[in-house]
Amino acid sequence: MTADDFTNIFMPNGNNVPGANEISLLFDYNEKLLDYKTAQLNFKKEYFTTLLHKANGNIRIASKISNLTPQGLRKILKQTDINNSDKLSEDNIR
Repeated sequence: MTADDFTNIFMPNGNNVPGANEISLLFDYNEKLLDYKTAQLNFKKEYFTTLLHKANGNIRIASKISNLTPQGLRKILKQTDINNSDKLSEDNIR
């Protein structure tokens, strides 16, 4: 998808569509967008790494903050390959 594609979608035949300017500000047309799965994985890695840092690596505390079960949180950490960070050590995993 290129900038021209967005122009055709949001301003067909040169007509100004309400909200088109706001939407165009969301995109840097020179930057390629990530596919959905990659973007979602990047978000999960960032979110759960930050969560564990805030909880000092404590799975129980992190699960309460995120409203997940400890088992659910561990499953996500395994799926996203988050392990052995400086805040997440075997001593802190509870």
